[in-house]
Amino acid sequence: KDIEKILIYSTKPVGKVVGEFQIEKIICDTPKKIWEKTKKHAGIDEERFETYFLGKVEGFAIKIKNPELYLTPKRLEEINPEIKYAPQSYRYV
Repeated sequence: KDIEKILIYSTKPVGKVVGEFQIEKIICDTPKKIWEKTKKHAGIDEERFETYFLGKVEGFAIKIKNPELYLTPKRLEEINPEIKYAPQSYRYV
């Protein structure tokens, strides 16, 4: 609950942090209700959404605010010198 910002890492060929956004709200509900709440701005079509949540009774969605695309992508070391490689899913910085 204390996470306020998410950094967006673009895999190869970019291999850098390309932007960030703040978390406005985390939605926890059934996949059907999440789709109804998010479908206009989800960035995914219904078929792919349903495939992703297939067999799940609960899911999560992040409502974002203040998205920022960096003019110049940043190396991970610029964000935190201790980070030497990209995480497979997520990492706290």
